[in-house]
Amino acid sequence: MGASAALPLPGISEAEVAEVESTLGFTLPPALKVLYRLHDGQALAFDAGMDRRHAAAKAARAAGLPQAAGGGPESETELASIFHGLFGGYSVYSHLVVTRLMPLRRAALWTRELELSKLRPQLLAFACSYRVRDKMFVADAASGSLAVARRGMGPDGQRLGLQPAVPPAEVPGAKDGPLRWFEEYARRLAGGWYEVATLDDDYPEGSRAICLFPLVAPGLTQEVTKGVRVRVSVVYAPEESPPGKHMFAYSVRFCLLPLQQQLAALPPGSCAAQAVARCQLMTRHWVIRDENDEQVDEVRGDGVIGLYPLLEEGGAEFAYCSCTHQASSRGSMEGEFRFVEGSIERQAGPPFDVACANFRLDLPPYVF
Repeated sequence: MGASAALPLPGISEAEVAEVESTLGFTLPPALKVLYRLHDGQALAFDAGMDRRHAAAKAARAAGLPQAAGGGPESETELASIFHGLFGGYSVYSHLVVTRLMPLRRAALWTRELELSKLRPQLLAFACSYRVRDKMFVADAASGSLAVARRGMGPDGQRLGLQPAVPPAEVPGAKDGPLRWFEEYARRLAGGWYEVATLDDDYPEGSRAICLFPLVAPGLTQEVTKGVRVRVSVVYAPEESPPGKHMFAYSVRFCLLPLQQQLAALPPGSCAAQAVARCQLMTRHWVIRDENDEQVDEVRGDGVIGLYPLLEEGGAEFAYCSCTHQASSRGSMEGEFRFVEGSIERQAGPPFDVACANFRLDLPPYVF
């Protein structure tokens, strides 16, 4: 994933930190100050190009001149650097975020550009997606808290708002939100929560990045039916949540287990003929429940995202991503997928339903 290009910059001096604090008009939270003394964020090619294009467009507006269209990467190097964010990312349909740690001067620049002081004094946008406004993490120097920005707030649904990205401090006045956020992310990386995976199927090798769909419980649920394993994990996406609702992106992975694993799950005395060598997905069925476990929606349809994956015994896993919205802060989904042995065109047996275990749609204590 271009590891050398993604590495953080060397830290800056105490005098340089103080200089930026002077321009901001407040002192940084202790955890961020220490961080920037150690590592001054990431200098990525796309970010530098975007900042140049933003400055040029701003100057053109001020001069009453036409502005250049676009805003996407202008070189292969810029394109590749989109996926080098230290804090990982995810994609669902056309929505892609990959969060990077901004150098302190860039953080101060975008804090001023976005006029975050109008939301609350002493805010600093220190991490963001490759398009800054798509996802942005904000530290509050006054309270020591940390939040993620989301659109669609306020009575008119147009205002930028803040949603907590860490739980409240256990010790009153601790002001350690950024520190706990960094520690939790490091704990998850060390615990194998995330993998490096392709985030853009149109750019398979260049888009490999830390994928924030969890691979371990409680962030992952799985179930096996007739040899077909279904794994589901969820990411909360506040930056895409419509007014009054919460958006959750979910990743569903299917595979047909190898023969020996299938036989091990069958009753004693079963033979290889009872295992499934090939099967194809036909339909999907979802049940969505609210915080009271009451059914609020049901979805039935053919295939998944327009596809009918064909699974081979011991073959590669098929994965797809989709999303759902809900008004409450807690909920769940469950369902089943109908498969047929063989293929849809050449069926080798009757259709069978593969269960998808219940998975939670809850606002998480930490948002990444």
